[in-house]
Parts: sequence; structure tokens; C-alpha cells
Amino acid sequence: MSTTMAASLSETTEMFLEKVREIGPLLRERASDVEKNGRLDEEAALFLERNGLWKLWRPRRTGGSELPLHNYAQIINEIARYCPSTSWVTALINGGNWVTGMFECSVQDKINSYGDGYACVVFAGASTTFKKAEGGYIISGRWSYASGSQNAAWAGLGIDIVDESGTVLDVGLAFIPMNELGYDHTWHVTGLQATGSNTIVAENVFVPDELVLSMNGALKGEIESEFKDEALYRSSFGVTSSFNVVAPLVGMAEGLFDYVRAGLDRNRPISYTVYERAIDSPSVQLNMADAAQLIDTAKLHLYQATDVIDTAAAEGRNLEFLEKAKARMDLGYVAKRTREAAELLLNVSGASGFATSNPIQRQWRDLEFAGRHGATNYDVGREIYSKALLGLDEPVASLL
Repeated sequence: MSTTMAASLSETTEMFLEKVREIGPLLRERASDVEKNGRLDEEAALFLERNGLWKLWRPRRTGGSELPLHNYAQIINEIARYCPSTSWVTALINGGNWVTGMFECSVQDKINSYGDGYACVVFAGASTTFKKAEGGYIISGRWSYASGSQNAAWAGLGIDIVDESGTVLDVGLAFIPMNELGYDHTWHVTGLQATGSNTIVAENVFVPDELVLSMNGALKGEIESEFKDEALYRSSFGVTSSFNVVAPLVGMAEGLFDYVRAGLDRNRPISYTVYERAIDSPSVQLNMADAAQLIDTAKLHLYQATDVIDTAAAEGRNLEFLEKAKARMDLGYVAKRTREAAELLLNVSGASGFATSNPIQRQWRDLEFAGRHGATNYDVGREIYSKALLGLDEPVASLL
């Protein structure tokens, strides 16, 4: 990347960060309300949309910013610092942009012309059936955990690509307008409550061939877009998909740190001790230092993964298996270290942090919940990486 391009990218990133900081106080102020309502704040969502934060991963030629993963992560983390649910939905909507950018140009135009192209993507369904029909497929089933679905015009649903006899030839993502699908409110959870990650239902819905993307092709780096110079859409599909749900975790931990630090500034005592100000306690000071170091460690591993993915995409190559495995391990490490930081911060805040009126408990719940997403599973990442290091050809995860 040239110096001029790097400077322009840095300026663009800083512009978006300033926009996030502008809306940040409102996100914090209404975080409790959006959790109760089970959806994003309308004013905040409109602000993010109008200021291009839901098009960070859309191609520049279609009005987006087409940001590399490293710069994108900075912005998603800043949103998460103020409201984890808002950052999660923003990431998943951008994930829909990213997948859309892999289709051929005419299909991208078709998707973007309806509902501004905002899409939620769900890889796995339940009770699904897929039938080949003339010019496409007829699908039925239920796709749960559809984060971003309340703000999306399209759903990208994982399907089996079958022939007329029902033989599975491939797996794919089928893009379908949300108004052709059913919707069940099934998101009854203790974290990320405002993401509205409910269940999408299809009953004998027809999807044309052109709106189905080959997942196996994407995993191999084989995309349909004619614009081969758009490196972002060649980013390794499996690890980039995992990265997109890991990206908000650092910001969530930083937001929790902010809340605990602010509590110390209020000069509260430590009960049953000589400390009239908790901030004067060496144990508090050390826990805060350790938490900050763990968050920094998580950030280093997050950006180590992004830089490997970005570099390979810019070079026009798919990641080698060992590179994918290492990136997956890095991403799991982000989840592990941010959750460890959260535990130390809760030790500092004490039992008062669990009061329902205290934002600390909400930020903690969101982080703990997000850090247990299947794509962030640290132990699975260890398995993948250890086998890759030792040259053992034993598949552990499908999305790699």
C-alpha cells in the first residue's frame, strides 16, 4: 500500500471514529432501554446508517468504504465501547455487505437496489428442506440467531445446493428478501438482548440461482465478482467470518474498563477494610493494570489476525491452512483474554456492579455472551492450530 493510500485510509478511519464518538454518549444513555426493547435505538440506527457505518464493508464503487479488516475492527470496537448490541448488529450488517460483494456485479446491483442492500447472514438452519426447481431452488426451514434481522431487508440463509434427485452438490448462501420470509421472536437471552437475533422462517420459498453463492467456492477464494482488484472480497472466508463476531469483543472489554474506572473516580470505599477510597488499594491498582494488559494482549492478537488476512487478500491469494489455523487461534485468544480482563474488573467493582441499575453488569453480560459464540471458542481454536502445527490432517471445524 502506498503512503498516499495509507494516509487516506487513516483519515477515513478517523472520520468514522469521530462519528462514533459523536453518537457514543447517546448509545450509552439508551443502552438500558434498547436492552428492554430488544432492538436497537431508532435514532442511533438512523445516525449510523446515514453516516456510512453500515456500509464499511460495501464496495467503494457502490457507495461503501471497502475497509480492510484492521481499520474496520477499530471502528467496530469503538461502537462496542458504548453499546455492545449496536456494535454486534453493525458488524453483522457489514458482514452482509461483504458477502454481497462476492456476487457478480448485476446481482450486487439487484440486492443493493432493495432496502439499501442491508442483509443478515445465517449459515446454519434447522428442519430444512431444499428442492431443485427450474431456475433455482425451493427452500423451507428455520434459521435462528439472525443478528441484524430487524434492520435488514435481505436474509442470506445457509442452504444445501442439490440436484433434481436431491443429491447435495455444494452448500450455499441464498439471498431472499425479508418480506418473503416468516419471523419468530425467539431471542430470549441474558446478553446482547438488543441485537434481535431472532428466527427466520422459510416455507416453500423460491430463490433464483443467481441469488445463491457457493460457500465451498468462497472458502477456496473463488468468488463470482468480476472486480478482482477488490481485495476485501477475497479475504479468507472462514476466518473472516469468525473475525467479524470476534471484532467487537475488545471494545466491549474497553467499555467495561471505562465503567469500572469511572466508579473508582467516585471515591467509593472498600467495605470491611481501611480503604475509604478503593482507588488507594494496591490490589485494586494491580487488578486494573492486569485487566488493561489483558485487553491490550487481546487487541494485539486481533490485529495480528487481521493483518495476515488483509495481506493475503491484497496479494490475491487464499490463506494456507496453517495461516488460517493460527488466525483462528488468535481470534479465540481474543475471547479468552477479554473475558479474563472482565473477571478482574468485576473484582474491582465488587457486588455493587451487579445491581440492575449499574451498567457494569450489562456490559459484562454482553461480553461474556459474545465471547461464547461458536466462532470464538478458544478450545476449538487450540485444537485446529495444534493439529495444523503438527501436520495432522484431521478436520475440526467446517468454517475455516
